[in-house]
Amino acid sequence: MQQRARTIRLVQLAMGASLVLPSLIFAIAAWRNYESAHALADERLIRSLDVQQEQAIKAFQLVELTMNNANDLTATLSEAEIGSGEERLHLQFKNIVSSVPVVQSVWIYGDDGRALVTSWVHPPPPQSFADRDFFVAHLNGDSGTYYGQVYASVLDAQPFFTVSRRLTRDGRFIGVLEASVLPSNFFRFFSTLAYTEGLQYALIRDDGKFLVRFPAAPPDATDQLDPSTGFRRTIAALPEGGLYTTTSPMDHL
Repeated sequence: MQQRARTIRLVQLAMGASLVLPSLIFAIAAWRNYESAHALADERLIRSLDVQQEQAIKAFQLVELTMNNANDLTATLSEAEIGSGEERLHLQFKNIVSSVPVVQSVWIYGDDGRALVTSWVHPPPPQSFADRDFFVAHLNGDSGTYYGQVYASVLDAQPFFTVSRRLTRDGRFIGVLEASVLPSNFFRFFSTLAYTEGLQYALIRDDGKFLVRFPAAPPDATDQLDPSTGFRRTIAALPEGGLYTTTSPMDHL
């Protein structure tokens, strides 16, 4: 009887091992596959972020070059001379912008916020833009290059965000030089990076304001991340940059 009981236990142990061992092997293989897939996804994301950053840097270098060229044409002119030479400058600005797809138009605004010249239309629209953030940012001193928020065009063109500089003559504020930059250019590029469903890309100012989002945000979505979000807090804590992983407060992904 004892021999029979031992034989039954051995058979039971063998049967248990025949179930546990393959399950253990399968679990180990599944975990390794998960780790490999996770590492591959991280590698692809980091690579796409590197490409995204490189494209953004090159795009803004072109914007800066465009603004430099426009500024060179007016560097010796007073506000009155810029206004009186509007038609000639319009054509010159238009020629500069035509070779830079990311830039929709270039503008110079006088100290009252009214457009003196633009590459977009001749003559420039009569309304004042003194309440726009790209103008207000330069009223109280030289803030360097300022990246403004996204605006809908008043001339039935595409939405744009702005890059602007303060203009001075003999230390006196005479207006603002501004380039209208097309988010659609970045959007199309981001779409080429989306190698799988669910990926999202964005270009965000350091204050959390969205300049570009892919895919496009729904109409009721906020256009700025709250200061309490982990992303905003991380930007403030690590201005030198780095990697950050979190759950999005926008769509909880």
